[in-house]
Amino acid sequence: MQGAFIQSLTFNPPTVLGRKLMPFSSWHLLVLEAAGSPFVLGGVPDIDDLVAAIWVCSHGFAEGITIAGDAPAIRKWARAQKKPAFTAARAAFQDYINAAFCSPEYWSSSDGGEIRAPACWHMATFAMRELHMTEQAAWDFPVNRISCYQACVGEINGNKDLMSAEDIKGVATLEADADKEKAEKEKK
Repeated sequence: MQGAFIQSLTFNPPTVLGRKLMPFSSWHLLVLEAAGSPFVLGGVPDIDDLVAAIWVCSHGFAEGITIAGDAPAIRKWARAQKKPAFTAARAAFQDYINAAFCSPEYWSSSDGGEIRAPACWHMATFAMRELHMTEQAAWDFPVNRISCYQACVGEINGNKDLMSAEDIKGVATLEADADKEKAEKEKK
């Protein structure tokens, strides 16, 4: 079994800088993308990015965008934090993001087109449509768990691209062998 299936049910979001994070959801992805957060768009996050991301990820869909963008509350909380804690907090938050995006692995396939709607909307829609969740529950549902359910529904509907644990081990072995062979050639 791929580790993503286990992790999606067992990962417990951490408390970072005194704030208990919620499971990373489509809502968090939407807000962080809209804010240009390097945690989801790539880049090197600074302290302000970290503070904003922790604040957003400690709130849910029901609290709405007003709480996510409550600058005075964010500043008040941020000022109460100790500067030396930020390095450890950034590492803990990055681990949280990495766990959130741990999803099942697939064989590459060229028959699928590029999606046009934002991925977070696809995930929330899937949760409402296929898992029969309310809008609030769908937007707050962990993205890594949605990806596992999507993999299962896809496989039930005939998608054969999901990799097995043995497939993943085999690919890793082939890649390691290729790296070893390349290193030996470079020595010569």
